[in-house]
Amino acid sequence: MQNITNELDKKAISNIVVTILIIFLAISSITILAVFLSKYVKENTDYEKSCISMQLKDPIKIESACFNKSSQETKTSLIRNENSPEINFLVFELKKGELINKFVCSSDCKNCAILPKGNSKSYYVDSSEQFEKVHLSIGNCPIAEKEIIPC
Repeated sequence: MQNITNELDKKAISNIVVTILIIFLAISSITILAVFLSKYVKENTDYEKSCISMQLKDPIKIESACFNKSSQETKTSLIRNENSPEINFLVFELKKGELINKFVCSSDCKNCAILPKGNSKSYYVDSSEQFEKVHLSIGNCPIAEKEIIPC
């Protein structure tokens, strides 16, 4: 009789151990998933916050944008705020309807230097036709937009 009782006790204990292990695995899985998702959400919201913060600081303004028909160039004159953050590259997008001409200026480029803080500078982009607007971005964060007029 005692053998039967011991066997039943062992079966009951093994069921409890299995249940505890399943609960532990479920909690561990949920914790790992929560950590992963929180990092993903934090990265995306941090980028949005930093972009909005940069836009509010108004780091660079487009003073003027014009198209010179004889030289076939679009001239974009910028002025950089004295308190602007570090800028590694600027993205110019010349737009006309669905047509987009993209030009990237970075600190690595020999022909295109990023304007220093508190200074103004003109950038020239070859274009065979006059575009309607120039959009300026720092990375993927849009900063300024200006209509392109004839020079």
